[in-house]
Amino acid sequence: MIGLVLTILELRQLIAQRKMEMMMSIVPWFKMDNKEISDSVSLVMTTEYKDYDDFVIKFGDPFSASGPVPRAFQNVSGFWEGLGLLYRKRIVDRTLVKEFYNFAVPFEWEKMKPIVLGMRERYHEPGLYDEFEYLAGELIKKGGT
Repeated sequence: MIGLVLTILELRQLIAQRKMEMMMSIVPWFKMDNKEISDSVSLVMTTEYKDYDDFVIKFGDPFSASGPVPRAFQNVSGFWEGLGLLYRKRIVDRTLVKEFYNFAVPFEWEKMKPIVLGMRERYHEPGLYDEFEYLAGELIKKGGT
């Protein structure tokens, strides 16, 4: 009986691992190297704008513009969106995510929030980047697990 329980637990772990590997292979933001994501975060965090409209005037639409700032915005928001989904589905170790990103995600969410809220309104998509927002909220909570 103990062997059966251990086998079931091991199979559940293998299934979770396969799900994460599948996500990692199909989501483009998980294929970025450390330099690319670091450069994107740096650019997003040092970019000055008042709100969504100011961002669009200065840099173009975050979805369709191909300049470095919109591309960096897409990289960062897409990466955190993917990690937020994995976090919410409990596919990644929540304790590790909390320990690694407990400051970065909420800080970056606050910087990017005006753009995301503007995009939600502009495109009538209230759930746009909701996993990013969820992840930031979870990491702000005491414990985050």
